[in-house]
Amino acid sequence: MLSRRLITTFVFVPPFLLGLFTDTPGNLVLAFMGAGCAIWGLSEFYKLTAHLGAKPPRTWLYIVAILGPFVIYANYGFDLNLKWMLGWIGIALIGILAFMVKNGIIERAWETFLASITSIVYILIPLWLIQVFKLSDHGVWFILFAFFNTWLADTGAYFGGKQFGKHKMSPTISPGKTWEGFASGIILSVAGVLAVGAIQSGVVSGEISARFFWTEGNSSDVLRLAFLAFCMVLTANLGDLTESMLKRDLGVKDSGSSLTGHGGFLDIMDSLLINLPLLFIWGILFENLNLP
Repeated sequence: MLSRRLITTFVFVPPFLLGLFTDTPGNLVLAFMGAGCAIWGLSEFYKLTAHLGAKPPRTWLYIVAILGPFVIYANYGFDLNLKWMLGWIGIALIGILAFMVKNGIIERAWETFLASITSIVYILIPLWLIQVFKLSDHGVWFILFAFFNTWLADTGAYFGGKQFGKHKMSPTISPGKTWEGFASGIILSVAGVLAVGAIQSGVVSGEISARFFWTEGNSSDVLRLAFLAFCMVLTANLGDLTESMLKRDLGVKDSGSSLTGHGGFLDIMDSLLINLPLLFIWGILFENLNLP
């Protein structure tokens, strides 16, 4: 199990970092990684919804998943507006309806329709937001904040729950989750964010604008991002419990293959699939996120 996790780390982390910290070929690398992860996530999601009898237009949605990241990449390569991404989502939704009408789907029509729409909202859009962040001012800091904070929350919850866990958080959905683990995740996440901010403020020149992640690093910035870290622990747990709830309803233990040593795509990304949209909304409302 440990060897598979190490292999996964060496396979995925280097190209991801290349994608984050370079423009060429970084943006193209992120597009290819986004397409691959989207196919991975959709395939797992559709295996789950098959238990309900849903029959989404897989071929069409796989095409949407593959081309979506390159529609966003085109914004970088050809200086297009990200409204093209919204247009692509609209085309994807129309294609779902066209498929269902053309094939005269009546049996399990509701399940098919909802599974198709949910796969776009729950999987594709959060993955595409990584590229949107990358193309925005200080966007790399937003991405790192999401991954770093989510990892701290999960780590704190795991070890805190294992060491101190006594009171079940949601026994019917996830018997292993405890309130003690939840509290540990909050403590580690907020403390980690503050520690990184302190290090940045101490070693980065004041002439550089992003001294505390993407902010100037004054007291209001510190408090605001600490509160954001707290909120993202809440949503990370919400994402985790949501995936557990869906699997438990279907009587499924893992969403996909544990070939990576971490479980399937949805097992790995359940928290981030909620945290990335939250951070995007927060960035627009409170951080002056400058979209390309």
